[in-house]
Formats: sequence, C-alpha cells, structure tokens
Amino acid sequence: QSAAALSLSDGGTGVSRRRARGITEPRERALMLLLQASRALMSTKVFLERSLKDLREVDKTRPPPAEPPGFSFGEVQRDVEKKSLVGPNNIALRIVQDVRKEYDNFGLLVDLSHLPLLGQTPEDALVPVKDYLMHVRIGNAVVGDRSHPAYGDAHPWFGIRGGANDVDEVVPFLRVLFDIGYLGNAGPPRTVSFEVKSLPGEAPEIVIANAKRTLNEAWAGLEVASC
Repeated sequence: QSAAALSLSDGGTGVSRRRARGITEPRERALMLLLQASRALMSTKVFLERSLKDLREVDKTRPPPAEPPGFSFGEVQRDVEKKSLVGPNNIALRIVQDVRKEYDNFGLLVDLSHLPLLGQTPEDALVPVKDYLMHVRIGNAVVGDRSHPAYGDAHPWFGIRGGANDVDEVVPFLRVLFDIGYLGNAGPPRTVSFEVKSLPGEAPEIVIANAKRTLNEAWAGLEVASC
C-alpha cells in the first residue's frame, strides 16, 4: 500500500508481513505495533493503547509531511474465526475519537463482510461512525458452517453457497452510504473498494468479474428503489 493510504486493518496480510521485515521509519515501527495488536491474545487493551500512544508521540517529533498520510482503522469481529481485537464498531469508535483529538487524518474503515460476523445491519455499522468514516469495503463472508472452506473472514465470491452477502445485501449498504452523506455529496473523493479472494481451484479473474457484476446489479437496484 502507498504511504498515503495505510490501513490498520491489514495486519494479517502478506503485504504487512513483508513490510514488517523492511521497516526503518519510527512512524512505521509504531504503526506495525498497532497492526500486531489486532492479533495479540494477551493484554490486548494495554498493548493497543500503548501502540496508539507511541504512534502519536513519534508524530510529534517529526515535521509534518507535505501530504499527511491517512490512516484507516477497521472494526472487526471478536467471536468468529480470526477473533481479532477491535469490534464491534462502538469500540473502534472510541479509539478513533481519542486519536482524532490530535490527528484529523485518522479514521474508520467499515467492511460489509464484517457485518454478518458482528451481527450488525448497515445502519448499525455506518450511522454511529459516519463522521469518522474514511474507507468502505464491500465483501462477503460465511458465518454458519464451520466446515465451509470460506468460513469466517475469507472474502469469498458473492452468491457462494452459505455466504451471507450478495446483491440483496449490497443494495441497503450502498443506500445507507448515500443516506449518511458518504456518497452522493460534493466534496473530496470517497473510497469504496471490494475485498474478494479466490478459493483453491477458483480463477481470480472469475471472482473479480463476480464482484463487478454484483456492484452493477446492486447499483441498478439502488436506482430502481429511488425512483
């Protein structure tokens, strides 16, 4: 990822692991502490608070960059599969509110694929954090069947057997994004991305095409509903 779009919810990805081996900047070392906090199983609250404090203290010792990077922090689930630290969004919201007292380039990422894992509706996930929303992702998840190869936060294609999200779930998610003003208003560009992953034996190109088709159908459904 670029320095201008670091995501604190990407702590478990191969990209972050590769970055961890090459980190030299104090800002990046502090960021990696925060990324690792989402995996910590002992003293997690203390570790997270210390990491946030380190990140802010490092920033105070450095001249402001010409283009301050934006940090997005994702709410995730605590009870299914990965059992990550920060979730649901009321906890993430408190963290962001604390950091925002000093830094206005720190915000939240909300991922549609996490909503069924958290037992939340689009309104539950988006409305309380609308003033801190910096990034939105659209994805799918499998919740009920632990034997499913895509169980948990695996981001399978839309419409997969046992999946929680498809066109019918993307439509209300987009609608709430318009309702809260994240989409549809004049202002800086907004980030909406997809996170999808092919299962073993699946062609990535087919999974990507499936995501595009899901967005197109959901967008058409949104337009019909607004007429």
